[in-house]
Formats: sequence, structure tokens, C-alpha cells
Amino acid sequence: MRTRTKEVQVSKHLLRNAIKIANRLAEALDKAHRRGKVGWDVGRQVEVMPHYRRPHLMLAWTGPGRAVPKIVPRRGSIVHRSAVEKVPSGFDA
Repeated sequence: MRTRTKEVQVSKHLLRNAIKIANRLAEALDKAHRRGKVGWDVGRQVEVMPHYRRPHLMLAWTGPGRAVPKIVPRRGSIVHRSAVEKVPSGFDA
């Protein structure tokens, strides 16, 4: 099975705006770097909340070359399990 890539036509106006935004971001990053702020520190102190990711049906591509779509069940799971272990439960085993 062969797929063709579609050519995307972008207007000059959108391209010009994207370049302006990229230049502003580069200037802001350069200014922060000059002031000694290097790297990203977003969300570093945010606590994670344990939760249960519910099971659902998903589309999985199977077969040779992953060309055959198949609907299969996805198991549920506990996300951030280590945070659950830190919660005091009163159970001493």
C-alpha cells in the first residue's frame, strides 16, 4: 500500500507571522540566558496525584507492516503508583 504525501500550501501572511513569533521567542530566550536563567523549571514543584487510568477500546495496527487495524481492549492501570504507597493507611504489615 503506497501513500502519497500532501503538499501543504501556507499563505505568506501566516508564514510571516510564524517567523515574527519565532523571533520574539528567540529574543526572550536570549535575554533570559543573559540574565543567567538557563533551562526550564516549569512544574518542577508540582505534586503528582495518583489516579486510575480507565480501560477502554483502542485501535491497534497489526499484521505484516502494521497494515491491519484491529480494535482491542486496553487494560486500566494505576498512574503514579509510588505516590499511593506514601499515603498513610494504618495498615502495618
